Amino acid sequence: MIRNGLDVVDVARQAEDAWMELLAPNPVMTSFLANCTPGYYNNEGQGPGTHSLLIGYQQGAPAYFRYIDQWRRSGDFAGLEFGPARAVAGSAARAADAAGASACARSPTYR
Repeated sequence: MIRNGLDVVDVARQAEDAWMELLAPNPVMTSFLANCTPGYYNNEGQGPGTHSLLIGYQQGAPAYFRYIDQWRRSGDFAGLEFGPARAVAGSAARAADAAGASACARSPTYR
């Protein structure tokens, strides 16, 4: 890829939004936490928030590993944008600035 001038990769905003929707807490699975004493697992009694610990791949770890393996093996890397450093990194930086967040804060890894 570098030989072709593609030296930066970023997540497409639409793909990031779709991934976060996929990870959204299932109300049926988390509603019981509302009646618990406020603490670590129920966001101090506030319910799921933007940085909630109540998110995860709903089908479980084995299904997640199959999903990621299939995505990698496909070779098309859907949801990623490849480009020269200026084009991709510049658009990511502008999007992060507009959202008032760093690139790390908008990453699915850190949500």
